[in-house]
Amino acid sequence: MEKMFTGYHGTVGDNIEEILKSILNTGFNISNREDQWLGKGIYFFDNDSQAKWWCRNQQMKSLKYGIIKASFSCDSSKILDLDNQEDRDKYIEATKKYIKVIKEKKLKFHSKEEALLKTQCLILSMYKKDNNIDMVKKTFYLEKELKLRFDVSSKTHTQYCLTCEDNIKDKNIFLIRG
Repeated sequence: MEKMFTGYHGTVGDNIEEILKSILNTGFNISNREDQWLGKGIYFFDNDSQAKWWCRNQQMKSLKYGIIKASFSCDSSKILDLDNQEDRDKYIEATKKYIKVIKEKKLKFHSKEEALLKTQCLILSMYKKDNNIDMVKKTFYLEKELKLRFDVSSKTHTQYCLTCEDNIKDKNIFLIRG
């Protein structure tokens, strides 16, 4: 079954108008960094305020930012929803195999945080490839301090990571600032 989503992709740069037009005309660049939270791919937030928040946090790189609004769809069998217990259990079980592969490579890291992020990125990228996953979805907790377990006012954000642009049905410039 095909599921539809709307996502907001923030980007920054001194030439923001050119960057946004390039995305509309030639497509997104796949993020290939080794420390992506949800593996390599194209990242979206589920709402524009989170995309604005991300852009403002990136402003040390540039005072200009923009947001692309995109509609995309994925077959439900090709979605890894890490907010769903069943999907999370399958992923956790598969990580055991991937951790063995990573240990055999004897990778070196400078810190525990770097090791966690890069290992998570590697595992998610391998899982996506082995399981033909087009999209990963996860809601992250953003509070610095742990609040009450049922605190509905805790700051969270949901991210989508698309493996490729094939699932994007429509995209347009939502906002330009700077």
